[in-house]
Amino acid sequence: MKKAGSIFTFLVLIIVLNSNINAQQVKQPFLKGTEIVVPFSTTVADTANWERAGKEALLKVEQLTCSNKDYEIISFTVVLLIDNKVIEVKSPSSVWTPDIKKAIDQLYPGATVWIEGIKAKGSDGKIQILKNVIFKIQ
Repeated sequence: MKKAGSIFTFLVLIIVLNSNINAQQVKQPFLKGTEIVVPFSTTVADTANWERAGKEALLKVEQLTCSNKDYEIISFTVVLLIDNKVIEVKSPSSVWTPDIKKAIDQLYPGATVWIEGIKAKGSDGKIQILKNVIFKIQ
């Protein structure tokens, strides 16, 4: 019971420290059907979000969305390491493009996919750069 209490205290502390971000947005990014939902966080001190995914799941992705529904993803870059070469594929919208899928299809288990430079535009027109999302291919 003491361990559960400590976890609860830790979670409350996270929510209090991130009072400008709702509790749902503290969670890691996740694959939801054909979307990758990116947590809304622009705190410089935050580290990147990590998640494991099968290559097949990433090939089914169609777009990135933001956990804060007041923001929409307007661009991002996917960075991969293929045959010791760094490959960057940019998307000028929230769409997971065919070029991104083609690059991911070349990956093997254990490879890493970085999604960086994620720009989100708010309903007020303000653009925020969200923290990176990193997937480890299973």
